[in-house]
Amino acid sequence: MSALAHDLTMLRSTGVRGVVTSFFIITLTAGVFGFLLMPPGPCQTASWFRGKKDSLLAPQNPADVPSFPNLSRFVAHPIQVGWNSRNSNTVRSRTVSAACYNMFVQASGIISSNIYRQAPLYRRGNRYLLAIAIGDIALYVLVKAYYVARNHSRDRKWDAMTEDERLKYLQCYHDGRGEQEA
Repeated sequence: MSALAHDLTMLRSTGVRGVVTSFFIITLTAGVFGFLLMPPGPCQTASWFRGKKDSLLAPQNPADVPSFPNLSRFVAHPIQVGWNSRNSNTVRSRTVSAACYNMFVQASGIISSNIYRQAPLYRRGNRYLLAIAIGDIALYVLVKAYYVARNHSRDRKWDAMTEDERLKYLQCYHDGRGEQEA
């Protein structure tokens, strides 16, 4: 009960801004210390902050380590889902593109589980992942160029229309791609 009373007193004296700021500082401090104390990998027991520690029971074979998501790495999945939804104009095309995207995500999970096979250096797997990353970057650049060119072409067509043609177009076509809605 005293912690609640302390929080209420703190809220009255500093306001909501002070409480939010103090919780932010506490959370940030805990996150920084947690990061510094965290070992670099599931099979390594030392970090540069803690020094070498052999007291943890770490498996000698990396294949014995249960797989878990690495929460510190950037995940592009939400961004790609957003692009998918935004670039699909109609419900019909959004449904098909979402299904295709989900199939590729599932296939990537199967493929990724078979990339790392040569313990302990994983040279082949690292080469494959580097090639995939370079291919992804090239693909993103090509997709961006495609959509910029497509939008430029659409804008040229729109700018070439008279005001009456634009009004007629907007009355007949509603989904933004020139397809009549049923």
